[in-house]
Amino acid sequence: MDNANTLRNTKNGLLQGVINIISNLLLPFVSRTVLIYVLGTEYLGLGGLFSSILQILSLSELGVGAAISYMLYKPVAENDITEVNKLLNFYRIIYRCIGVVILFFGIICIPFFPLLIKGEVPVNINLYVLYFVYLSQTVLSYFMFAYKTVLLNANQRYDIFVFIQTIIKFISSISQIFLLLIFKSYYAYVIVLPIMVIFNNVLDNFFVHKLFPMYYPHGHITSASKKLFVKNVIGAFSTKIGETIYFSADQLIISAILGLQTLGIYTNYYYIITSIIAIFAIIHNTLRPVLGNHINTKSLEENFSEFRIINFGYMFFISWCSVCLLCIYQPFMELWVGKNNMFPNVVSILFSLYFYTWGLCSVQGIYRDSAGIWWQGKYISLIAGITNLVLNTILALKFGIKGILVSSIITSILVIFPGYTYIVFKYYFNSKGYAQKLIADDLIYSGIVFLVAIITSLLVNLANLRGFSGFVLKLIICVFSNTIFLLLFNLWNKRLWQFLTILKKMVRKSRK
Repeated sequence: MDNANTLRNTKNGLLQGVINIISNLLLPFVSRTVLIYVLGTEYLGLGGLFSSILQILSLSELGVGAAISYMLYKPVAENDITEVNKLLNFYRIIYRCIGVVILFFGIICIPFFPLLIKGEVPVNINLYVLYFVYLSQTVLSYFMFAYKTVLLNANQRYDIFVFIQTIIKFISSISQIFLLLIFKSYYAYVIVLPIMVIFNNVLDNFFVHKLFPMYYPHGHITSASKKLFVKNVIGAFSTKIGETIYFSADQLIISAILGLQTLGIYTNYYYIITSIIAIFAIIHNTLRPVLGNHINTKSLEENFSEFRIINFGYMFFISWCSVCLLCIYQPFMELWVGKNNMFPNVVSILFSLYFYTWGLCSVQGIYRDSAGIWWQGKYISLIAGITNLVLNTILALKFGIKGILVSSIITSILVIFPGYTYIVFKYYFNSKGYAQKLIADDLIYSGIVFLVAIITSLLVNLANLRGFSGFVLKLIICVFSNTIFLLLFNLWNKRLWQFLTILKKMVRKSRK
């Protein structure tokens, strides 16, 4: 694929991503708000619990999609249609087997529900009926056309994937809001989920067939390809299983130890974090195939220079978001859900730090996936997931919700960041001194964000107004102060100017 097409697809992916984020943030936020005020926070806790269970059940898929995508890059670039079709057919078979596995273990989990929920379940709710709806939402895709979305990623058409997700999210949120207001029933709210999965798969199939009619599942891959696939899957699976435990264990532990009410409040705070992470996921998914191409076509020195620029831009925005969370998290939550559904200020501070430590590890994760070095780092995420699970259990019993967040922060700093950095710089950026340069960069960025956080929070705290007007004033002060000081403290850094130059080029080319 030539550079012009790569740039166009990257730009389209980002543009569609922005549109998708608007749809994914605004409408689901309204839907969630309606659910809170119509039914109550406990229902959010139920949704969070079942989602976490099914994320863990979906571990059997983790690594398969990434491995197939990586194997597709070369035949797609070489226009080897026969090989692509063989891989697609193999992927379809694997996906259907995964669907059976998830359904089987999903049913086995049912008798253990009482152990996962502390306290009372909302009245008029049958846990088993509700769980079946969530389970069907997860399983349906594996038996339909979800496997075809890998072609969008391999052909750098993430913009189409995002476009489909935007449509689905829009229809889903509007439907949920309407049904909640009419029926005031959680069943009416969740029944939309499996219906939208079916619609999503139909759209996936339609667009993939329209864009790539030459691709269809046919033929069988060679034994050598199967061996490569198995190796990549084992590496990617080990990585993803740890990541899933890391992100999903929190909610299971909260439900089992602290109860659905606390989990419901936690999911409101966590919803803000995941909404911001979704924005960065758009960047991840858009960059990954582009960087995969650069890794195969550019020198190590060129790619490391690009890595430092991307890392700067990434950490700049991570820092900006972290400071905004620190300063306006609590005013926003008070305005949104009220004081009765809030945690103490120290918890919001920990959430902000949790988000920053997540971002600190992310660029290494993008390059790990782009370079396909899952096998070499197969134990890092697994160790991180287990560490977080153990710390979660111990610290939650002693410190409550604060212990949950502290355990995630500790795991990010002491396991994930050094682990990801070691893998990427041992097996790809293996030139002497590269890792030290990255660590020095990130230490400087962390020092800067610490100073900016102190200055901005002091300025924001000068605004003593409450309510909507107080929130708006604090938001304005935070945005301006945060932006100005982050720029001022980075004026000396040449990567700021390199990053701005790249953005200018993208803007100019987008206007042509």
